[in-house]
Amino acid sequence: MDPTRRAMRAREIMQDPLIKEALDGIEQHYRDSWAAAKTVDAREGYWHQLHALRAFKGQLQNILDGEMIAKAIQ
Repeated sequence: MDPTRRAMRAREIMQDPLIKEALDGIEQHYRDSWAAAKTVDAREGYWHQLHALRAFKGQLQNILDGEMIAKAIQ
């Protein structure tokens, strides 16, 4: 997939209300579960899941930002 199309898809995914609702719900669940965890292992597990979710969102943003920077340089 060419970079422009990738950036467009990243934007579509990030702005899709259903995707946003789902990701926000998952993030809230991980935060709540982390806060309520009774053991260090459980807290670490939820923290890793939360970190992975944020990395996923960040990667979409990086794809979008990279294309915007490339267009600005041209």
